[in-house]
Amino acid sequence: SWWFCGALASSEPQNHHELVGRLLLLLSRRNRDRVLREMVVRQLEAVLSDEECVLYASQLVQATKWDAHDFNALARFLLRKALESVGFAHALYWQLQVSVAGGGEA
Repeated sequence: SWWFCGALASSEPQNHHELVGRLLLLLSRRNRDRVLREMVVRQLEAVLSDEECVLYASQLVQATKWDAHDFNALARFLLRKALESVGFAHALYWQLQVSVAGGGEA
């Protein structure tokens, strides 16, 4: 959790996209703490629009590789967004296809 605080508090994000970028970094392999990842997903839910979810679909799918549990906060968020937005559902489907076809290295 110290890394979360340091990443967000090191300097105030200059804009919305910088904040989203920092949050996505917190979903990388460096952070496997379940509680912290849940906090990050809650923040992403608060700041990402449906259109932005489409834009960041690739990064969100890649972040699922680092979750220890199958039905975690990120997976629930992705499923919820896919149910709410057909555009995101399509983007998620194709990103998952690419990830599976590439052995998860997409």
